[in-house]
Amino acid sequence: KVKNDDGEVEGDVPRAIEWDFHFQNISSKLICNNSFHKKVTFDLTKEEALFLKGKLREVSIGSDTLLNMWTNLPESKINPIGNFLEITETGNQKLDRLIHEAKNYSLVSMGITHAYRYALCDHRANKVFKNFPDKKKDWNEYAKKNIENLNRWAKKNKILKNWNILYLKKSLLEYSSDKKIDSMLIKMVDKFTKLWRSTKNSDQLANGFVTEVIKQEEYRRRNRSHFIDPLMTIPENTKGENYRDFMFDFRFTQGKDNALDIVKALRRKK
Repeated sequence: KVKNDDGEVEGDVPRAIEWDFHFQNISSKLICNNSFHKKVTFDLTKEEALFLKGKLREVSIGSDTLLNMWTNLPESKINPIGNFLEITETGNQKLDRLIHEAKNYSLVSMGITHAYRYALCDHRANKVFKNFPDKKKDWNEYAKKNIENLNRWAKKNKILKNWNILYLKKSLLEYSSDKKIDSMLIKMVDKFTKLWRSTKNSDQLANGFVTEVIKQEEYRRRNRSHFIDPLMTIPENTKGENYRDFMFDFRFTQGKDNALDIVKALRRKK
């Protein structure tokens, strides 16, 4: 049966996946030794690039997007941008407002992530492994590292203490996409920023945020919440051993690479 990313069966009827023989050449470049290659590239034809550029202009939020702007730029103007936080003003006021608030949201979300990870590690140490001294010690150490990351983050981003997620919601309203900011997300961000303003240090902030983390986990993951199912696997990055200033570059990088592929293909004569 076909399963989704959460391991749940999609539908009740068993389905057979028939592989198109034309796909074999593509799949052989994607997979090596039963694992995906770390980096896979494809060359677009000019016709494919024109098709994809047209599709970008048909997206429901309209043409005022970074991808559309990139595909109208020469390649040299796209390359220097290394990450999401480096995006400068585009000259499109509507898009610039969204980018500005999206950057603020990304930074605040990074702080929330450190506090969220602390709650997961603290629960595993003092609830799940409370009777296993060695494991308890390890997970308490992971929790401590997340506190250190939160403290480092808080010192660098003091200017965002009074930021409100409704600023992002308002900028998304111009794209008719404000419903993406749901009431539970607003509640989580508000709780975090209020604690940030009222607590004396990162320990108090993280511990005060634990109750909200539990609520969010149970709301979004239900019976797959780590606070309900102690056997749920926790990703390695939850342990707080690698600090990053921001996390939300994946889609940016993917989008930039897609735009570059289109621009490069459109420059070819054939």
